[in-house]
Amino acid sequence: MPMPRTAALLMLGWMAAASAAPTTVSRPGSKATAADLAVGRDGSIHLVWIERRASAGPPAGADLWFARSTDGGRSFGTPAQVNVEPGSAWGFPVARPRVSLGRRGVVHVFYAGQASDPASGVLFVAPRYARSTDDGQRFGDHRVLGGIPAGLTADDPANGESFGTLAADGRGGVFAYWVETRAGAGGAGRLMAAVSGDDGASFMPPAIALATDVCPCCQPTALAADGRIYLGTRLLGDAGTRDSAVAVAPAAPQPFAARVRWGGSPWPIDACPMKQTVVVVDGRRVYAASFDGGAERPGAAVSRSEDGGGSFAPAVPLHPGADVADAPALAMLGRRLVAAWHAKAGGERRVFLAVSRDHGRSFAAPVELPAPPGPASYPALAVRDGGLQVAWQQGDTVVTQYIDGADPLLR
Repeated sequence: MPMPRTAALLMLGWMAAASAAPTTVSRPGSKATAADLAVGRDGSIHLVWIERRASAGPPAGADLWFARSTDGGRSFGTPAQVNVEPGSAWGFPVARPRVSLGRRGVVHVFYAGQASDPASGVLFVAPRYARSTDDGQRFGDHRVLGGIPAGLTADDPANGESFGTLAADGRGGVFAYWVETRAGAGGAGRLMAAVSGDDGASFMPPAIALATDVCPCCQPTALAADGRIYLGTRLLGDAGTRDSAVAVAPAAPQPFAARVRWGGSPWPIDACPMKQTVVVVDGRRVYAASFDGGAERPGAAVSRSEDGGGSFAPAVPLHPGADVADAPALAMLGRRLVAAWHAKAGGERRVFLAVSRDHGRSFAAPVELPAPPGPASYPALAVRDGGLQVAWQQGDTVVTQYIDGADPLLR
């Protein structure tokens, strides 16, 4: 089993490669989780996360926070609360809020949050959107993207729109997707979409993006790149499998083409996996990472496509010697494909990194991120200034760190 680098070597790497020390972003004394981040063209860092309330009540009981850094992550401005109604946000690491940046630095945020039926007053969880046009100082344009469920009663509130995602293309397009379960059959869901062409000032009415066979309890992910939308989901198969799949569509409000199964092993499971499928793109190459639950030794893995997502090669495990390896994230750093994930490798849960220099055919040995002592989990990645900005959950805090592209961690 690969061994973590020694503290001395890591310190030498920081000094030589100008990597930064970790910065805690969440508020002191809070219980923070579910971080996501985006990096602007000017190098600014934008982070969102969930903070749980001590007296949480159904169906939400948490708040969504945002913070921005303009000095490379050494410090962040005062956190701004995104949700208007206190305690109305809903989320956890496998259903995290999403942040994406549009034209002229407009900040777009998607999250699951509490809404109410005007007729009955019954509360339910809905896909919600907010944006900021002043660098995250204030969030407005709050809206519920989905429809109000029919026939709600106080005894049976609907939580059928809890898993969703968002991507902005930097040209005014904003693409939100969420899983709706109320219209599904046999335990399946369908994927709904709401699209904006004016940087979130308005949205078209919700439309069906994927009509059938969507796993109802796995958060989708979306990437806007090169005029296309790449969508990562889990496919609910006829044989009871829930396998990762990728769908591609032009960046327009229209249904996706048939989903293509990734290269992991079929995973028959009669339960909620709650596993995301993340996607990055490098020209015609498309990479999908997820938890390969059907493998002989289940764990985080990466599968590659050489034909724009038309087919995928067998998945490559990221940490075959670990007791647990899960929650992978991906980034393209020049010609390097970088993966991050959390794993238990003879101790508590920690975040690991590995680099592929042969287009995902193989990865270097896992290297432990030099995080503070204690459990570290659920990493998120964004490219910045030739290196990587990493955010993760450190105990009950949200932490971020910059890793220079020349750092030994990324060799």
